[in-house]
Amino acid sequence: MMTNKVSFLEQKSLIDLVKIQFIPNSSTTDSLLITLLMEKLKTIGLVKSIRKPNLRYFKKGFKLLAHDETQDIVGAIKWQGQSGNVQLELTGKGCNYINAQTRRFEFLYELAKNYNGLLMEIDISVDDFIGKYNFREVNRDYTTDKFSGRSGKRPIREMFNKAGARSIRIGTRGSCKQFQIYDKAKQLKLDTDTTWIRYEVSLYRRTGHTLELDTLIKPDAYFVGAYPKALRKLIKGVKPRSIKREMTQLYASNYVKSLSALKNQWGKCINDLNNRAGSSSKTLALLSRPGEFSKAKLPSYINPETFNSTLLNMIVKKEC
Repeated sequence: MMTNKVSFLEQKSLIDLVKIQFIPNSSTTDSLLITLLMEKLKTIGLVKSIRKPNLRYFKKGFKLLAHDETQDIVGAIKWQGQSGNVQLELTGKGCNYINAQTRRFEFLYELAKNYNGLLMEIDISVDDFIGKYNFREVNRDYTTDKFSGRSGKRPIREMFNKAGARSIRIGTRGSCKQFQIYDKAKQLKLDTDTTWIRYEVSLYRRTGHTLELDTLIKPDAYFVGAYPKALRKLIKGVKPRSIKREMTQLYASNYVKSLSALKNQWGKCINDLNNRAGSSSKTLALLSRPGEFSKAKLPSYINPETFNSTLLNMIVKKEC
């Protein structure tokens, strides 16, 4: 079921969520583990926040913050105290900073190998911008047992809306794995003619079922290995994901939506004011105010020049 490690540039999938526990021992305290984690995370732009996370199952902790103009909360570090386990949690936004690096999760894999790391939960996702493996194909594969194991009952299928987007989930919440397909374009409220389907495999460490640390550096293999009869053909027909390209397009799209809203709601007023003032510079001076536009605050891994070029192309296309 597992395949050989592919190069990071050829990798079709990306990790969108991860939880890892590190176990202190006689020579490695919880304080040392936290220090090591923060040193590594700081190199990719993540720092400690003063905000406290949900501490269910833990006694202490802090949230992680993106050390750039976005100031996004991107995860947390939690621990038991008295040399108990230390857990690193990274959300999708936090994983983006790692996926933007050349070697991606390799540093975290090495850290976990060296310091008794246990992978507790991981989400691996693949994107399709053509729609070749669509909802109909997923339902057909489900009814023909391509999502079923060698023994036991067929996993539960649930159809629902995810932020207004059509979604299908296969597998129960208490199981060691789940599959989900949803319309990412509709979830993000992108243009109606945009095709962006997200396929996501969630893997969990459960009693009697472990997660291999190799998942961090071989996500394609473990994505397919979760449901090989269905997902082997899926991954062959998609292009490798690039988080820098994806997020540049997403941030530019959100910016354009704000411009469209401005034009639709206040465009006539601005046009009238411009005619009365007799000068676009006077109009701009009247309508502008100090401060930063939140949609223009970019993560550190997005190149501003690339963003500006993408934004201007979108504006021309949409004629905002």
